[in-house]
Amino acid sequence: MAWRDRHEADCQYFLDDPMSEVHKWLDAYAEMYPVTHYLDYHRRFRHNRKGVEFCRKTWGDKGYKAAMLHLLRDYRDGIRIHHHTLRECLVFARKALKEFEKEAKQPHIL
Repeated sequence: MAWRDRHEADCQYFLDDPMSEVHKWLDAYAEMYPVTHYLDYHRRFRHNRKGVEFCRKTWGDKGYKAAMLHLLRDYRDGIRIHHHTLRECLVFARKALKEFEKEAKQPHIL
């Protein structure tokens, strides 16, 4: 699991802006469903197409890219993201988005 400072560092590197509000919004449910007890359950709410689209509408193209980088980092925390171009990262992030959407459709028992 990536922490907010890591998401912000990725955005600072690629977008020259940490895009803190995007990451705060995407992970807002982590406060309600703490990772220590619920693991990645909080991702079911905003780590999806609607969440990414909200980020685009609210923060523009940078918001979209920040959201996609966020999903990529959450999907593959160990990725050496700075060894890739932004374009490559956005392609990888599309796979992450598909995986998060698949997971969200799975039944989950709390």
